[in-house]
Order: sequence, then structure tokens, then C-alpha cells
Amino acid sequence: MSFINPSFKSKSNQTTNTPFKENVRKPEKAPRKKRSDAKFDIKIYVSEDEKRAARLLANQARLSITPYCSELVKKALCRNEIYPETEHQTSGKPIEIKLEPAFNEILMDYCIEWDCSKRKAVQRIFKYALKRERGLTL
Repeated sequence: MSFINPSFKSKSNQTTNTPFKENVRKPEKAPRKKRSDAKFDIKIYVSEDEKRAARLLANQARLSITPYCSELVKKALCRNEIYPETEHQTSGKPIEIKLEPAFNEILMDYCIEWDCSKRKAVQRIFKYALKRERGLTL
């Protein structure tokens, strides 16, 4: 018996040639490109008194603390002074400093000269610049 409608045919008579499909996944993406003018973030730790003074000076300059502290370090790097050695703090109140690539190069020169990390060098420069900005004796 032959059916006109193919849906009435028995399944045993049908042969299917459907290919086996593997689980399709998204291809791996290439890593994200880094901006050529990206800033370098450096987190330093300062005492409560120094953080309070930085916030006060930033408020007077009508800036938030991160841009103000970044500008303070940039100005100090441009002066090319002799920065006194300070004790390196590994705990306390954090402050973030963001430097452009040109200032990062100057900072790396100090790191090589002083044989220390970027964080220690920025902390040394920042503490000096903050004392100078506050008008304290150096």
C-alpha cells in the first residue's frame, strides 16, 4: 500500500541522512586592544593625616582626590628636585595616582636611580609634594 501523503509512511521505511551537528560555540575573540594613550594606575598608601590634607587641598582646588593627587605628582616630576627618602608604607589609607605615559617614563628613571618599585617612588615623590603644597618645612 502506497500512501500519497508522506507523513503517513512508516518510520521504518524512511532513511534519514541528516548530518550530525556538533555543539556550536562562539569562536574565541582576540584580546582587547590597549589604548596607546592609556594612563598608568598606581595605588599608594598614606597616613590618615596625609589623606585628610590631600582631600582638603583637592576640595580647595575643586577637584576630586585622584585627579588632584595625580596633578601634584606630575608637577613634582616636572620640577626635577631632590626628593628626601621616606619610610615606605604598605598599609593605611589608599590614594590612586594616574600618570600618562610621558610621566611614567620620568618615574621609571627615578625607579632605576633609586632601585625601588614604582609604588615606592611615587609615594616618596607624593609625600614630598604634599609637604611642599601644605607649606610644611622640608
